[in-house]
Parts: sequence; C-alpha cells; structure tokens
Amino acid sequence: MGKAAHRLCFIGRMTTRRRIKEHIRDSLKGETRAGKQVFIGQTGPSWVENLPVILVYTPTESISRYNESRKDYLKTLSVSIEIIEKGNNDEELDENLEEILDLVVRKLEQDETLGCLVDSIEQAGVEMQTESDGQSPTGAIVAQFNVMYLEDAIRGDECLDDFKGVDADWKIGHHDEDHDGVTDAIDEINPEQGES
Repeated sequence: MGKAAHRLCFIGRMTTRRRIKEHIRDSLKGETRAGKQVFIGQTGPSWVENLPVILVYTPTESISRYNESRKDYLKTLSVSIEIIEKGNNDEELDENLEEILDLVVRKLEQDETLGCLVDSIEQAGVEMQTESDGQSPTGAIVAQFNVMYLEDAIRGDECLDDFKGVDADWKIGHHDEDHDGVTDAIDEINPEQGES
C-alpha cells in the first residue's frame, strides 16, 4: 500500500463508498466550467440548457482479504466521473470535454488520499461518446479511477478495545532436545510504558 493504510471502522451510518463519492463531488464543485453542477449518480439534469454537468458514480467494487488476524479487507472501488457537454461543432465539443477532464484529473491527483479517506486513487481509463441530433453536438467523456482503501470486517459496536498489553514467558532450549522446562525470563509488554 502507499503512504499509509487507512483503516476505517464503521461507527456512523454513512458507508465509505458514499463518503468517497461525496468528497469527490464536493471537491469538483466550482473547479470547472460545470460550476456547481456536479451530482452523485448516473442521472442528473443533463438537458442541453444546463450543460456542462459532471456525474460521479461507482459501478463496481472488488474486495480481497488483506489481513487474516483482524479480518481487514482491501477494497478497490471503481469510480466513474462522467462529463456531459455541448459545443457549436464537433471540434469545439472535443475541446470543451478535454478542458474539463484535464481539470478533474488535476484536482484528484492533488488529493490522492481524498482527504485521508483512502490509501490511493489512480486513473484507470477514459472513454468518449458523442452524438449529433441536428442541433449543437453533445457528448460525454467518462474518466475511470480506481480507489483503494482498507476496511475492517468488524462493524459498529463490535470494534475491538485498545491494545493494553501482553505477558510473555521465555523458555530457552539450552541446545538439546530435552528442554529443562524452566522459565528463563518473563516480560510484560505494555505500549503505555513507552509514553512520557
């Protein structure tokens, strides 16, 4: 993992997926020609008079086991950011879409942990779609990102208490197969002992 594996334990009601989408939406508002027209979901007010708009949605998420002893999951969330725009002609439409896309990518690359919600975000691909219906051509460009984060399998009030300490007995074998069974040392490991 990158700089730090961010462990999230659910205490509130909002899912991590929802927090990620809201953070992306909020960070993109006012940063492009779409202004505040950035919405969560695959539908939004995308009629021609309101263009451009930006839609943020999460089509898939893959999950793999990261740590067995605490049952942490490494999740990779696929985030799609769809920019819908119009132009007076195909060339202008392409230029408008590319301009907004460039600003979106720059903004997300500057916030690679999404406000410490995730471990990393990486661009995964771009897909463009255009159509002309006799009026101004409209089109969409969809940027895909992979967002990786760790999440505990434990939920709600099942979260574990803070680690307090452990007792350890050391029985050293004295280089033969018949250990004497005598405890050679006893340690008490307490993380608070190191604090000043």
